[in-house]
Amino acid sequence: MELPTFEVGQRVRVHNRPVEWSCPKCRYKLFSRFPYQDYYTGSILRQAFLLHCPQCSHDLNPDGWWGINYDLGDISAAPYTLIEAIKEEAE
Repeated sequence: MELPTFEVGQRVRVHNRPVEWSCPKCRYKLFSRFPYQDYYTGSILRQAFLLHCPQCSHDLNPDGWWGINYDLGDISAAPYTLIEAIKEEAE
């Protein structure tokens, strides 16, 4: 299966729902630190090439994860399963 790709600078919506993944070392569930909202918006920075558990710093496999510059000022990675491209409306 081919993973979806995004363009650098592309506006995206990242859905805030639990991911089916937790750190194999400390069992920390990713996305558990965001305040509750249905989704967050931001821009694609790049495909993730380094990924560490925010709790214990264990190295993680970054395949399918993208670096996001969130509109709330945070920069972090999100898995492609939570990312949705925002369609630009014609003016």
